[in-house]
Amino acid sequence: MRSFILIILMVLLFALAGCQVLENASSGAKSSKMMTKEEEKLNKPVLPDGLFLSEDEKALVFREVEDSSQLSSSDYHDMCEYLSGLDDEALDLINQEDAILIDQGVLISDLDPLDDLLMKVRQNQRNSLSVVNLTIQGHPVIDLLLFDGIRFYGIHDTTRDPYVIGKRFEYEFLFLKKIKTGDEIIYLLINSEDYSDQEIVDALDSVETSEKVFNGHVLLRYQR
Repeated sequence: MRSFILIILMVLLFALAGCQVLENASSGAKSSKMMTKEEEKLNKPVLPDGLFLSEDEKALVFREVEDSSQLSSSDYHDMCEYLSGLDDEALDLINQEDAILIDQGVLISDLDPLDDLLMKVRQNQRNSLSVVNLTIQGHPVIDLLLFDGIRFYGIHDTTRDPYVIGKRFEYEFLFLKKIKTGDEIIYLLINSEDYSDQEIVDALDSVETSEKVFNGHVLLRYQR
């Protein structure tokens, strides 16, 4: 009888030990997944959070690229191919359903794509956005924006404007901020939320009359 009881006790002890091992393994797997996510954040470069950039900091935020082979992210390759496939005629760009179109500061399309992007940002989900600004001569200047769930990445393309030295550069920012000032609305990519709207507007104005480099990128700017 005693032997039978001892056998039962041993079986119960082995069963409890097995459950503990499984629990530890499960906990370890969860911890590993969490670490992977944290490591993903840590592997991203720390972006400068001031309103202005030094020359060294500028290289972290903006980088000129000539073709897709120079892009820092594989996501950019698809974006670059998309850009190269677009026709130079503004009419074809206007017909892009996912593009927001601004003609010399006047919004002439709806903001549904932007609303979709902002909703995805709140949910930390990937999404993208196309913005087309038309110059006085009607030439398109394009921004392609990608949100990866953590940061904003984009390409600014002026190569379709024959009146400037056309360039294409990629940029990287943490926040998308909406500012209402005077008779304008500005959607601005920036790396800090510590500044007031007025401080940001003053910084933008000062850049226009100096050689300072603003730590941000105006994605949308249009009249109310």
